[in-house]
Amino acid sequence: MRKITAGQISFFMLLLSVIILLAVASTNLLARKEWLGDFYGVIYLIALVVLIYGWAFVVYRLFLRFYPSKRGISSRVRAPNLSPRSISCFI
Repeated sequence: MRKITAGQISFFMLLLSVIILLAVASTNLLARKEWLGDFYGVIYLIALVVLIYGWAFVVYRLFLRFYPSKRGISSRVRAPNLSPRSISCFI
């Protein structure tokens, strides 16, 4: 396994902060207390959870657009002729 560096952790925390900031801002724009009345807290929380997932998807896709994943070792190394039963041992 590769070692996870402090820079990678801080970058992940930055992305997480951006996601939460965008979700809270979007929820504040969409869920107004005047519009929702008594159900404000419930709808606000549901909208916040949905928007966190939505913004996480958008930020993740943008990250992959600018920094695509590297190909793994399995695509570079040619596998020997193995039976399906022996392949299942590696999965």
